[in-house]
Amino acid sequence: MAMSKITPIFILGDHTSVMNGDDEKYITATNMTINPTDCDEPCNSVVTITWKNIGQKKEKFRPAIKVNGKKIELGIEITLKKNQITEKTFSLTNLMEGTYTICPYPN
Repeated sequence: MAMSKITPIFILGDHTSVMNGDDEKYITATNMTINPTDCDEPCNSVVTITWKNIGQKKEKFRPAIKVNGKKIELGIEITLKKNQITEKTFSLTNLMEGTYTICPYPN
């Protein structure tokens, strides 16, 4: 059996800023876990990401991850109050031999 390797790409404290008129929105990923990161193919892995609103107002965003540059969305919109956090889980299934780069979005 061949091995799959999942490589997380994560910069703690970086943020995505979206301009909306004079307002700036800030949602940042503060934590990401991947389990397992090494497994025999076909491999299933779970990615859990925590996002935080670091702005001054209630903000909406659509949680996603990028896997090797391809965006995968949950298909939901989340509203976070100032300083509120949320945690969402993504399932990656049937991963075959190779290296996978995972990045939270927004980050």
